[in-house]
Amino acid sequence: MTADETPPSRHAVEPASNFYVCTISRKSPRNWTLCREVGLYGIPGHRRAPSAKKGDRIFIWMGGKGYIAEAVITEDPRTPKNRCEAPWPGGLYSFGWVIPFDIVLEVKDGVSFPFVGQRQERTGVSKSGLQKSLVLLSTEGAEVIRAALRERAENETTT
Repeated sequence: MTADETPPSRHAVEPASNFYVCTISRKSPRNWTLCREVGLYGIPGHRRAPSAKKGDRIFIWMGGKGYIAEAVITEDPRTPKNRCEAPWPGGLYSFGWVIPFDIVLEVKDGVSFPFVGQRQERTGVSKSGLQKSLVLLSTEGAEVIRAALRERAENETTT
């Protein structure tokens, strides 16, 4: 690297990165605290491996609050190694996969977008998608959410 080159960010987006929405139930907001503590997002069930991979981005949607965080996936999804890696109710029995992540940005007050029918018009996310634990998001939708989170974070630090 020459002196005039900027070192790559540890959270730099790879050109082929995908974007996902991960959901936290309005009935279980403490699950987000547990996710942050262990640096893992749990996928319920024991179906096939999630399609997300290292370097992809996730946006956290909490029911009743909206989008509260952006994170980067630091390792490919894997099965939890022990009970400590599945601290949510149901533990290893209920959570067949975990996704390791680092938080890029988190806001106190979530960002919501109105639904037109069954879909958030600005992000393309559907109500049924928010009932899944992990749903693919378009690049355009990701940019809308990212910009709104950054604006909210700036407002939270200035007030």
